[in-house]
Amino acid sequence: MQTNRLVSAELGSLWQTYQYESMSHCILTYFDRTLDDPEGKLLLRRLLDLQEGHLAALRQFFERERIPLPCGYTETDVHPGAPKLFNDAFILQFVAFMNQVALEQSQMSLSTAPTRDLRHFLMQRLHHYTELEDATFELLLEKGLFVRAPYVPYPTEVTFVQDPGFLAGLLGNKQPLNVLETGHLFINSIRNQLGTLLMTGLIQTVQEPEIREYLLKGKQLAREIAGIFDSVTKEAELPPAALISVEVTDATEPPFSDRLILNFVTALNTYGLGIYGFSLAHTTRADLAAQLVRIIGETGKYGTEGLQLLIKYGYLEAPPATPNRQKLAKQE
Repeated sequence: MQTNRLVSAELGSLWQTYQYESMSHCILTYFDRTLDDPEGKLLLRRLLDLQEGHLAALRQFFERERIPLPCGYTETDVHPGAPKLFNDAFILQFVAFMNQVALEQSQMSLSTAPTRDLRHFLMQRLHHYTELEDATFELLLEKGLFVRAPYVPYPTEVTFVQDPGFLAGLLGNKQPLNVLETGHLFINSIRNQLGTLLMTGLIQTVQEPEIREYLLKGKQLAREIAGIFDSVTKEAELPPAALISVEVTDATEPPFSDRLILNFVTALNTYGLGIYGFSLAHTTRADLAAQLVRIIGETGKYGTEGLQLLIKYGYLEAPPATPNRQKLAKQE
């Protein structure tokens, strides 16, 4: 059995990582150009340097395996000279979010990587983003921009569930939220608030009217989802999550190509689906589970519309696929 080739999961991780790194590098190149905060600039340039190293290593893997290099995203997809679209507070929050996405992607890729040098690259990438996330958190804390989840009293004893009503919630008395649920409500609200602001800026700058309409729908969906999570938090008499000092300017000159914008929004939607599924798996209250199932359905429908637009405009780069055996069998 030949074992010196990449397995399919590794090929998928390699392709997906290249897409992420090239897209993120384009976006952060523009943010580096428009960020005024000197400490934030140092952090961003450190991140950009690491991403350039990641992209160089990824190109070597593709070349060694004689696999066509993906198109990904290049300098043609970013216009770094465009005016400032988001304020510094938003940019720093966004950098923290992108680090989290990269961390989760690296962890998933590591679990299916038997090839030693690829596994070591993924471990190094994970280490890089872990350090960057720590540095970003410290910077947000220092500037008073870090958004903390609600505090709750510490437990005084260990308890076990005895009442089957613990799983209820659709009707009658609802169990108090547990700290796993409050954590998921908080992070999902914050990410949708960030998404709402991101959409606001992109709507001002996207060129194709049909894509603008799609982003408007996404902004409304993100706002509604954040409202659902906040309403549950308020019902529990906990303070709702709220971003601090983030703003969108009135700039209308596009910093990114429509291709990058539509692919980025679609990728964020896919990421959101995974996060909602994870939240659903850690929810014990039936009312929260029902809300999450509905949110997953609406998010999935929105994502399908985005994929249709990507195909329509020729923006959807296809990942490597398995052979079409039926088609091959019909060839004469």
